[in-house]
Amino acid sequence: MRYAQALFDLAHGAGRAGEVEADLNRFNDLVHANADLARALHSPMVRAAEKVAVIRALGQRLGLQDLLMRFLAVLAENRRANTLGDVARAFRRISAEARGVTSAIVTAARALTTEEQAAIASALTQALGKPVEVAARSDARLIDGLRVQIGSRLVDASLRAKLDALKSAMKGA
Repeated sequence: MRYAQALFDLAHGAGRAGEVEADLNRFNDLVHANADLARALHSPMVRAAEKVAVIRALGQRLGLQDLLMRFLAVLAENRRANTLGDVARAFRRISAEARGVTSAIVTAARALTTEEQAAIASALTQALGKPVEVAARSDARLIDGLRVQIGSRLVDASLRAKLDALKSAMKGA
């Protein structure tokens, strides 16, 4: 995604890629946790100037990097505030690639503890032969087990996938 690449290039050039990534993730998490804020930033009915004002106010309150606040304002002005989640994911991927680290999205039926995330990261690092950063998510629909996505590869070891496979097999029999 061009926006994420542009932000990374600016942040990396300023020697602040790590700080910008952390702030971008914090802001993105805040937007996802607050339905009203997400609706306001994503709505085409809210004027760009109002979105910029909200971003600046939140950015100052959160102590976000100035570079990131200016970038988020440009997103809002260009009517692209609704792409914030995509930009954050692409930025994490670009940043990880620059550090020589592979990113994995691990989805579990329940929230994983820090120790469990570290164990999964260690196992993936050993299996792939290079460092792996784990982004953990939870989805109760999995019932139990894990779903691990690394790039375009997906390993679904969830109980939901096994039940779906069994259901398909029984229909075919």
